Amino acid sequence: MRKSFIGCAVAVSMLSLTGMAAAATVSQPDMDATLRSLETAKHQIELADKTPDKDHHAENASRLILQAIDEVRASIASRNAAGQ
Repeated sequence: MRKSFIGCAVAVSMLSLTGMAAAATVSQPDMDATLRSLETAKHQIELADKTPDKDHHAENASRLILQAIDEVRASIASRNAAGQ
């Protein structure tokens, strides 16, 4: 009987945590669109980078786009954590 109660309590706790995690995810259409645009830009840079880039401009642009993608993802996560 006690094992059954503990198992039930664990299941309820897990469902509660799952519900809280889902509730903490906030719709962020502008940030999602920004992320998609940056991912498209990264893909376009990769396509364009098939020609020699002796001054490394495409490589630098790619690095900056990846940095921007990381920052947008961090912003989305931060807003979700704050429930904004």
